[in-house]
Amino acid sequence: MLESLVIYRCPVVIGGDVSVHVEDPSNTVSACYLDLLSSIDLQQHVTEATHIAGEILDHVITHANFSVDQLHVDPPGIISEHSVVTGSLPVDHSSPPPTTRLVRSWNTVVRTVLRQAIADSLLGQRPPPDASPDDLCQGCWLASRS
Repeated sequence: MLESLVIYRCPVVIGGDVSVHVEDPSNTVSACYLDLLSSIDLQQHVTEATHIAGEILDHVITHANFSVDQLHVDPPGIISEHSVVTGSLPVDHSSPPPTTRLVRSWNTVVRTVLRQAIADSLLGQRPPPDASPDDLCQGCWLASRS
């Protein structure tokens, strides 16, 4: 799942109780986890203990170049054995540039007139029976009738 998000260059924010002890670099699971995040350019931002036992189990993960402002870790043990982790994430509120389109109002088209105009044009003519598929694709038979 993480690879898919990174391939599409989606903004990624992952947060919650991951239960990986990142405070212990000698822990094999922690080392593999941090290597995985680093290999796909993700960063775990929480650096303070988030559990009553002094462990960093609750994580906030983003792309490495994405900042988390005002990251705050409340002391654990107030609401539960885990901390409440809060922060602010910068969000781009840019809108796409406006586009202008010319749209035909199909409600005003007289279908019988349109049908007759097509029938009277070269496009409304049957191709000759000896026309090859290449002739049909290239429209050569149309040029010979104009």
